[in-house]
Amino acid sequence: MNKQDAINKLMAQGMTEQEANAEFRSRVNWYLRGTGRTAESIRYATECAIEDIVYDEVESLDSTMLELFFS
Repeated sequence: MNKQDAINKLMAQGMTEQEANAEFRSRVNWYLRGTGRTAESIRYATECAIEDIVYDEVESLDSTMLELFFS
């Protein structure tokens, strides 16, 4: 997965390209908090944001399945 895949997923959820880019930057910045903003930390934050966006739906499905299972 790469940044463009994450942007495309956000756009598929109804965001404009500009909104999707802003959301992506926001998530990267969230992962960068408290770091020295080195090249390595930026790379890691970007990877985390991509995974967060791309696999977000899987996590919500997991929680829904757990609710159904335990209700």
